[in-house]
Amino acid sequence: MVLDLSAGLIQKSNMKISKASSKIALLMMAATISLSFEFSPETKICSGAFPQNKMKIPVGTMKTRFDQAGTESGISKKDFNEVIDVLQEIYTPEVSAKGVSLKFSRLWESAEVNAMADRNAKEWIVIMHGGLARHEMMTKDTFALVACHELGHHLGGAPKNPNWNRWSSVEGNADYYAVLKCFRKYADRVSEKIDQNDLEKFAAQACEKTYPNQQEKELCLRSLIAGSLFVKVFAEASDEAVSFATPDTYVVKMTRPTHPESQCRLDTFFNGALCSVSADENVSDTDYQTGTCTAKTHKQGLRPLCWFKPSQ
Repeated sequence: MVLDLSAGLIQKSNMKISKASSKIALLMMAATISLSFEFSPETKICSGAFPQNKMKIPVGTMKTRFDQAGTESGISKKDFNEVIDVLQEIYTPEVSAKGVSLKFSRLWESAEVNAMADRNAKEWIVIMHGGLARHEMMTKDTFALVACHELGHHLGGAPKNPNWNRWSSVEGNADYYAVLKCFRKYADRVSEKIDQNDLEKFAAQACEKTYPNQQEKELCLRSLIAGSLFVKVFAEASDEAVSFATPDTYVVKMTRPTHPESQCRLDTFFNGALCSVSADENVSDTDYQTGTCTAKTHKQGLRPLCWFKPSQ
């Protein structure tokens, strides 16, 4: 698109220059237009809950699977809207208090398998594509967790993306916020039957050990079932095998702003679910320790070091 626009500008100028000079002019104009586009105040969109992918699931072509209870997965348009309605109701007051509006773009007709966050001067936007809802691994809880990830870019606090969209929490932190804060608030309003057999034994045992209270244990199980399906959609593009029992051992030298690897993302959901800090305790845009589990205060539930570098 950039090159086509540059060519149009050159044609309008009626400049009679050589082919070699034309190529140079094209490259210079393309670079100028590209830079102005990348850093425009109106262009603040995050890359998405998942990396750009070729998955397309149009309306009417939803793939389905059946879990052990015989329940069809992949959510309907009704479920799509109900999940968004709940999150809109939960987070509108918090966002409004910051002087802006919370807007969900409900792109049910879109075949794209992704979700995104964006901002302008008046609105904080969460973009949800219908192709994602129709994915064979999608449940209402998993769809809610994806939407929570996008809300996490807006509300997840530090660490923030150090690049041009500095308002956004980094990808790993959006995952952490999604399960630590947002999904807990969602699950508190929306009940959902779960089958513990849908979760790895290792993860189920961790929930039981951490939360003797039955309600808290079930929330942990529910969070990790949703998280495991979230990562399976993410891993589909990279064909990675993941397990709660095999955490990523890589240690970053600096906090990673982009998507962590599939195993690292699973570890983030796992740790976030095991963090005992209340969902009602706010996070901070400047201090990553506020409202979260850190090494100073907790032995588990910390952000994984495969994407996060704690401050010294």
